[in-house]
Amino acid sequence: MDFVRGEILFDPLFEYPDGDGVKCKKLLLVVNKNHCSPEDVVTIPAKRNIRNYPYKDGCNEPESVFYFSKQIGFYRATSVIQFISIIGKPCGWYEEMIKKKRIDRLNKYTTPDELGRIINCLKRVKDDIPEEYYDLIF
Repeated sequence: MDFVRGEILFDPLFEYPDGDGVKCKKLLLVVNKNHCSPEDVVTIPAKRNIRNYPYKDGCNEPESVFYFSKQIGFYRATSVIQFISIIGKPCGWYEEMIKKKRIDRLNKYTTPDELGRIINCLKRVKDDIPEEYYDLIF
């Protein structure tokens, strides 16, 4: 199964790797170069419908986030893509989760313009990207 850069996945039971076991709904943005097994699929979660965030639209380097204050492409108003939460899992893991209907493949993609802005922002916060994922993204 191939995964495409800019593709949006939905995980209704997402759990942050360093979290406290709390599960929540998350959109996951695929950010690595187009590929298929056995490489890891690298995703970044997005928080939706966020209120009262002090971010400016676009790249916020000091906070390692990309912020949407209004709906752009697939993202709803007030969404935050959190670069500190870059996650990589084997392609086969995603394939299995999709097969089990545990993760949804939405067949939706971020717009090319927004994807370019997000990738450029990632380049500016490259110190926050785990080394093992850097080559998969760039």
